[in-house]
Amino acid sequence: NIFTDLAGNIMLDTIYHTSDMRKRSVILPGISFSYKNNSIVEFYANAVENYRAINFSDIQIRNLGVVVDPEIEDESGLNIDFGFRRNGQRISFDISAFMLKYTNKIGVYPTVIDDPVFGEKPVFLRSNVSDARTIGLEGLTSYTIYTKAQTSLNILISASVMRGKYIGGDNSIFTDNEIENIPNGTFRSVLTYVRNKTKTSVQWNWVASQFTDATNSTYDPNAVYGEIPSYSILDFSFNYSYNKNFSIALKFNNLLNKFYFTRRASGYPGPGIIPSDGRNIRLSLVFNNL
Repeated sequence: NIFTDLAGNIMLDTIYHTSDMRKRSVILPGISFSYKNNSIVEFYANAVENYRAINFSDIQIRNLGVVVDPEIEDESGLNIDFGFRRNGQRISFDISAFMLKYTNKIGVYPTVIDDPVFGEKPVFLRSNVSDARTIGLEGLTSYTIYTKAQTSLNILISASVMRGKYIGGDNSIFTDNEIENIPNGTFRSVLTYVRNKTKTSVQWNWVASQFTDATNSTYDPNAVYGEIPSYSILDFSFNYSYNKNFSIALKFNNLLNKFYFTRRASGYPGPGIIPSDGRNIRLSLVFNNL
């Protein structure tokens, strides 16, 4: 570690040699249930214990924005879900509710640590934040609006409503805060029209806002942490198959040229907001002589 003063002069240059070995044996029991009263309708439920060991990046992260707690520990938890699905010729859907709970969930939050030069240094600390629980409802449905001969019109919709909260633990200051990187809602829809040799589809995606650190901060001067605003994206694609050997495709990503971002990087390629691509147009010509 090299510490410098405000003029760039080296105040302290120290090499640390560390060795750490952690062995663990984990049993993850689970149980599942499924009931079918016919070939179309099914009820199901699952319950299983979860486990997430700390990995190399958790303990060796090196960037200007984050410091790792040397006492960081593994996460353990429980996942329960139950649902109902139907697979019909014209309409199919799958609706489920779930609960995900973790003990000692790993997260990031701003704090102050000791510094050999300045005494105290404000940093973002990656550590075991608190116990956490996420409850949600999600569904997927597909419906054939129209079909006749070589023409069809179909719609596919998926949506979710989630709420992740810190529920207590060693750091009670985070209790009732929302878990980072969990949007409260998402919605995706695809409308597909097929006629003879052509296929046209329109896709619209919407994602709710979300926080990126355990304190639920909405603003950070360095843009490393803060809120990720909600955004919506419209895509369009067209495909024409001249015959079995030749086809042409045209695709518009982010058709309305929306300005949005989905992540804040603490290191490379940041730090800061990583903007997503604007409007993107792709033309493809495919030839196959097999």
